[in-house]
Amino acid sequence: MNRLLPVGSVVMLDLDIKEKVMIIGRLMKMTEEDGTIWDYCGCIIPQGLQNPEQIRLFNHKDIRRLLFVGYQDEEELGYSLALSEEKEKNK
Repeated sequence: MNRLLPVGSVVMLDLDIKEKVMIIGRLMKMTEEDGTIWDYCGCIIPQGLQNPEQIRLFNHKDIRRLLFVGYQDEEELGYSLALSEEKEKNK
């Protein structure tokens, strides 16, 4: 089982564009009609989230480079494990 990265992690999705994305949410479903569940949602840094159209939705397999791992403590590790189990259940 792949554990999801914590909120605050910074990744690159395309090495050519060199755009840095900070994870701000996990296991996101943006619309009820679509039903697609994305592993992550993020925003471009250093700009941050300025409007809803700037949200990036992506899956763990889309990450090309991990630049920074967000804050982790016991509570985060337990929550991350629960999210990963939920993701496996919904495959």
